[in-house]
Amino acid sequence: MLFLIGEEDFELRRFVGGRAFYALWERGVPVEYQVYPFARRAFDFRADQGPEEKIAARHARLKAKNWLAQWMKLDDKMACSKNQGFK
Repeated sequence: MLFLIGEEDFELRRFVGGRAFYALWERGVPVEYQVYPFARRAFDFRADQGPEEKIAARHARLKAKNWLAQWMKLDDKMACSKNQGFK
């Protein structure tokens, strides 16, 4: 589970995400928690992004891409590798 949370997301409340992180981590679930300073809720989809949110959005997209590639074992073209038995 990958958490990408804006520090200024007061609707989600970071402590709820933190509790979920630790609950998963304690159970051995692969989990990562990234907080972006000065980023608001849905910082990566906002039309009115500030400079910090633009940086956070670029980083979050790269982080999500790398996370998916690692845990879904994707190839360089971001496709499932054939040796996994996927069709």
